[in-house]
Amino acid sequence: MLLVPPDTNRISARLADRLWARLRHGRAGHAFRRQHALRHGVADFYCADAGLVVLIDGARAPACASDARADRFELDGFRLVRVSENELIDDVDAAARRIEDALRVAPLERVTSRPERAIEI
Repeated sequence: MLLVPPDTNRISARLADRLWARLRHGRAGHAFRRQHALRHGVADFYCADAGLVVLIDGARAPACASDARADRFELDGFRLVRVSENELIDDVDAAARRIEDALRVAPLERVTSRPERAIEI
């Protein structure tokens, strides 16, 4: 388990709050949910209409854990936007625009089941 100083958690929450202020109540043109539990993890932000998961990468977890989390969402058929905490510090509006741009792209057909693997004999 990764131990993160309490101040870091508070800063991470404030950064997420800043992005949430730009996404909630349909401000991005779609409804988002915050800290939404999905099959293999919790999305920082989730838009069900577009099948879009937004993950905030930062001090809460090492990069390899963030990569594994992102891979699980993509394998489940979700589209993914990753935003770094540094990006939120530098320009939260640019991060929100990147998410809005992802919403404009036609959603991919969601994967509902995985095909069986062929076994070579």
